[in-house]
Amino acid sequence: MRRTVWGFLAVGLLFCGCGIRADETDYIKTAAQELISVLWDVDYRTFTPAKSTAFAKEYYDAAFLDDYLSDVTRNSGAPFIVAEKLVSRVTATEICDIADRGFDGAEYKTVRIRSDIEIKNYQPAYPEDCFFEQGREYTLVYTVYFMREDGNLKLTGFDFMPEGEPFLPKRADNVALNGTQQRELKCIARNYAGIRYALDYRTYDADSVYAFYRNTCSETFLLDEGIDMTYLEAFQSDLELFRIVSEVVSVDIGRLPGDKAAVGTLEGTMFYYPLTMTIAYDLKANDAYYAHAQVKKGGTVTITETLYFDIVQGNLKIVYAEYE
Repeated sequence: MRRTVWGFLAVGLLFCGCGIRADETDYIKTAAQELISVLWDVDYRTFTPAKSTAFAKEYYDAAFLDDYLSDVTRNSGAPFIVAEKLVSRVTATEICDIADRGFDGAEYKTVRIRSDIEIKNYQPAYPEDCFFEQGREYTLVYTVYFMREDGNLKLTGFDFMPEGEPFLPKRADNVALNGTQQRELKCIARNYAGIRYALDYRTYDADSVYAFYRNTCSETFLLDEGIDMTYLEAFQSDLELFRIVSEVVSVDIGRLPGDKAAVGTLEGTMFYYPLTMTIAYDLKANDAYYAHAQVKKGGTVTITETLYFDIVQGNLKIVYAEYE
């Protein structure tokens, strides 16, 4: 699932979700299990979007459902299933855990479900670009995200990774980064942390921030995330309105990537260079901000972000981002 990181001060305002009733636990377990069946109990010779659409109408939240219904044929996977002659089945599922998470002032209930999948037939046009192979079995661990809508839990997205093996295509063009490129990537990440989290309403300059994003992020990423001058000027107005000042206390950058890794999302499989960093910062603002954000005053906030890089026209660029 793609989780937007650019909302109103989406700077790690995390909290634990509220409790969940037994009947709701059963509901989200059932939804997760049915999702796996919708995705993988398929046969290209008989496939129609009907099962996927019925599932979406029953379980998806309003925004996710609207997105699905905007192109039912494509979002059900029909063009890919038929073109690649996919026949697969779910052989087993196991609920791993249920957890509370929060992003951007919203509560999420997440379910991790381990799923054993048998690929009985699969004939993509370019098998070297694919992870899955005909005749193999895979264990995939899905994370399914729910949030409350009108008091009820509704499915709002999902993602997955394979268990026990790297999620990479068979092709051999995943060029490893050299030392110079790794240092450049680390520098971009540190500057990004400063731009994102070292905020001062008295000195914030939307023009220079936009210049940084345009220099370090792909055009597609900026378009997808809505990062433009209109957004940044509105963000600057929010900083001034709430008199926000945040100071970065520490930036802990994880292992520098060599080879590419993969991200499995509803939008497809993407192969990028990932870099995870943990940022701690102190935040100060006026009372109106804390009432709006529903977070407590004082203390240090810690957030973990994963930036995904790729080489775009010869330059390392941020092309995707997640945080938790």
